[in-house]
Amino acid sequence: MKQKNEINTILQYAESSREWAGPLQSLGATDQIPEAMTTSVSYLCRLAYVYLRAALWGHDYEKYIGLTYEALRLAKKCQTQDKESMSVRCVAYVYYSEYLQYTQISKKFPRCQREKRETYLTKAFTCYEYLLKQDASLYDSFRYAYLLYRAAEDFCLTWPMTKRKRLKEEAFSQFSQILRGWKELSAEDQKRHERLFHKTCYNIGRCGLALLQGQSWLQKEFLMVLASPPKAAKQAERKQILRWVLYGLEEARKGAGLPEIAEDLVAVAHQNQPYPPQAGDIYYSLGKAYECAVTLRLSDLPQDDTERAERYYTYACEIDRQRRLDKQPVTGFTHMYAALFRLYYSQRELEKFAAAWQCYGADIPFTADLRTICAVRWYFYRGEYDQARTALQNYIDDAKWLPGLSEKKTQSLMDMIDTADSGSAHVVKGTYNEYQMRFFQRLAKQAQA
Repeated sequence: MKQKNEINTILQYAESSREWAGPLQSLGATDQIPEAMTTSVSYLCRLAYVYLRAALWGHDYEKYIGLTYEALRLAKKCQTQDKESMSVRCVAYVYYSEYLQYTQISKKFPRCQREKRETYLTKAFTCYEYLLKQDASLYDSFRYAYLLYRAAEDFCLTWPMTKRKRLKEEAFSQFSQILRGWKELSAEDQKRHERLFHKTCYNIGRCGLALLQGQSWLQKEFLMVLASPPKAAKQAERKQILRWVLYGLEEARKGAGLPEIAEDLVAVAHQNQPYPPQAGDIYYSLGKAYECAVTLRLSDLPQDDTERAERYYTYACEIDRQRRLDKQPVTGFTHMYAALFRLYYSQRELEKFAAAWQCYGADIPFTADLRTICAVRWYFYRGEYDQARTALQNYIDDAKWLPGLSEKKTQSLMDMIDTADSGSAHVVKGTYNEYQMRFFQRLAKQAQA
């Protein structure tokens, strides 16, 4: 009995501390699974979690991932019907982690022989779908929904856009089911799973935005320059998604202790978050949600929502800039600045656009693609088409293509400039489908007016 108590104590410490080296040494499990643990499904599953942590965060992936799967094999061998869900849940989490950490593991251990990315994903789906039919926990439901969403956004997987959209819809449905069921939990259970609640809220916001913003890059560019963009279809359905998005992101903001109106952004920038995402990510996502409401004509108060989008984007920019100036860790991306510039441009707020560019450009090293797009938009709106062409041609001549402005995108921008300048859609040189050509025709008519 003493031995069992000692094993439980060590495993409990490993689970609460997230350490692995010390607990494995104390268990005598650094190199092999102790005999005393080989007949207990509970011990083996708990030990597998510790081995997985060692594999992911230690320096010997092959050794510890091998022990992880060996523990799972023994657990399956001795499992009884009442313990089946426990072992399946553990297997599911291992595949879940292998998929989500696939790139990091491959970079850290490039010589390790591993299964394909999609194999881990498929196996994780199979396990979680089994659990959802049995006795899935809240964490099972969340991880399944999160897998669906991450897979839909994973462009390392060669899946058609129709499948990606279906996965996002399934993920969104799963997230919303979790939040509906949340209200039925006792106050004690809600407190115990508070972190999971806020993670679900944030992710239903991100997933919902991915569903709402299904337009192509070219379509989004046209929506910013057309005086009266076409109204999106399925407005009632989109409004329902938007309601969930705003609810989720506002709850995530409250859960992170972030103010709606921030008076001290320096303090917010250095605020220790209890869990990811960080302050700037939440504010950026909120800005995106309110901008989306206005752009897709889903807002009942477009002026108010535009101001909210501007405020939240500004918070995200200020937090990022402050952390950079103070030599604090940042993501390194500049999407929050691009979003604020885009908002000002789409709202025809050129003075604010210029002020923001001067303000942030002094401190942030913007990449050539963002600098070029902003210059082209600036000249385009002012009707200075020759200058817009020159800015774009300079980028093309440099031939250093960046993700934000690929060769194909530069051709589309050049065609937009030529169409607006000539008042004719017949001047386009790129290849477009019938739907895309309608936008060029609308732009030509607008230029003639």
